Amino acid sequence: MLHFESPQVLIPKTPELGSGALRPMENCMTPEGQGSTLRPKYVPLGGDAWTRLDELARELQDAKSRRGGERITANTLIRVGVAVVLSFGDSLAGDTEEDLRRGLLELLGRPQPPAESSADS
Repeated sequence: MLHFESPQVLIPKTPELGSGALRPMENCMTPEGQGSTLRPKYVPLGGDAWTRLDELARELQDAKSRRGGERITANTLIRVGVAVVLSFGDSLAGDTEEDLRRGLLELLGRPQPPAESSADS
């Protein structure tokens, strides 16, 4: 099981708090008690990824050892994924999404074989 600490995420202050400055986003891993500190970021997902993310969230929610508490949703998994990426930010490198994904998986000890290109067929 992976263990990582939630990274310090900086978000711009709203105009009423002072423009151009940054403030930390508290407790970015759990939505409880965050109020307005969470800001939406929209990510287009293919139908398969969308479905698999929802299914995984349901499976994890159903498998929880304790009832109650924070509900595990697709958004929970997205926040966890973002926290993992940010925690490895200094070690990531690549020119494409696939390069970044492969590099992150290697950092996590789960290397993937290179994707076959259509030129190899």
